[in-house]
Amino acid sequence: SKLTGTVIKNAGATISGGTAGFNMYYSTLTGSLMNSGLIQGTSSLRQSGDAVWIGDSSLVTGGITNAGSIIGVVSGISAINGSSVTGAIDNSGLISGASGIVVSNSTIGGGITNSGVITGLGGNAVSIVSSPTTNLTNAATGTIVGAISGNTNVSNSGLWALQTASGAGGAIVAGSHTNASISGTYTQASGATLQVGVNGTNGSGTLAGNYSTLNVSGAASFASGSTISVSMNKAYSLLAGATLTGVVTAGTLSGASNVRVVDNSALLDFTESTAANANRLDIVAYASPTNNIVNAVIQNNNPAALGAAYVLQSLSTNTPPAMQGVIGALNAMPTTLAVSNAVSQTLPTLVGAGSQATAVNQQKLNHIMQGRQNKLLGLSSGE
Repeated sequence: SKLTGTVIKNAGATISGGTAGFNMYYSTLTGSLMNSGLIQGTSSLRQSGDAVWIGDSSLVTGGITNAGSIIGVVSGISAINGSSVTGAIDNSGLISGASGIVVSNSTIGGGITNSGVITGLGGNAVSIVSSPTTNLTNAATGTIVGAISGNTNVSNSGLWALQTASGAGGAIVAGSHTNASISGTYTQASGATLQVGVNGTNGSGTLAGNYSTLNVSGAASFASGSTISVSMNKAYSLLAGATLTGVVTAGTLSGASNVRVVDNSALLDFTESTAANANRLDIVAYASPTNNIVNAVIQNNNPAALGAAYVLQSLSTNTPPAMQGVIGALNAMPTTLAVSNAVSQTLPTLVGAGSQATAVNQQKLNHIMQGRQNKLLGLSSGE
């Protein structure tokens, strides 16, 4: 079949279907698909509820422009089985599915440009399989959550999180992790972020399969001012001295020393390293020189927990197996207040309560003494 003209989906309107919201089968669209509303695939029929399905030698002579939401069960957009989109996939809205975009044995002539959000709830945001190399550009306002895999050159100026989201348009799940492998190149601009997730028990986040990785068969480069962000699961974490090996590996790697590593831990800091292999970027954890367990307790005016904090701090530098879970949990906490409160939970109830009672009584005594001094001066005593 053949459809001439541009299909425009206006804001507030919905196209929904079980097989696909927008389905092309041995068909031609002489024009573009432009969406600012909602296109969704809702069930597990022939193509499992793809929102936009361009299949079996179908052709779109223009492009696909999305400023709304394209949400499918298996994919947001699929171009498969010898199909072609002459123009670009240009997203400034939301594209989501178990895979965000799938291109299999097909062509996207104008590449993929994202200034909105693309999420792969099953871990794969964009997949280019058995297809010509496709250029993928993530703009400064763009967010991609999930792996990018296959024949693609990726240029990242925004946020690419090698993680999963809680749902279509949902928050990134801390500690979630995916593994990306691209056969082209990866370029990260100044101000851009590559975010990696880490999960594990008792410091086992360093084991393969417990953290995100990016493998680039071609060249990978990081501009000055670019960032790698480490997102640990709040319940599990790493220990000081741990190394995440091969977070980025490439045929050739440049600019690794330009990378600033940030994290969601109050007690750990991280740095990049290419010491073991010039084409492999590792991330090494170390105890924060400004924040530690003792300082966290002092900063948050928690004297009752100070003794326990000194003990825990001494254990954090050479952690015995029996305490790795405790130290790991402290390392995963995002603020010094959370650390201080957690240390308080290690105290015997009477110790903590006794110190609090002493402090309260001391405050009362100070108040009475001040009142009597004020009385002598002819002021109201406040008693």
